[in-house]
Amino acid sequence: DGTVRQWEAKSGRVIGEPLRGHKESVRSAAYSADGSRIMSVGVDGTRLWDAKNGRSIGEPLRCIL
Repeated sequence: DGTVRQWEAKSGRVIGEPLRGHKESVRSAAYSADGSRIMSVGVDGTRLWDAKNGRSIGEPLRCIL
């Protein structure tokens, strides 16, 4: 559905609201080493998020071939 969602690993509880910004499906996501950022990779590009407030950081990164 184009969203990124976070879950608490032990309980499976959803954390916060879905991160919305991708217009197409999301293929993968990863936290930064310090847990402050999330990077999501979708069909429509790569986005960087603030993990605490869920806001997108900057414009999506796109690969031009």
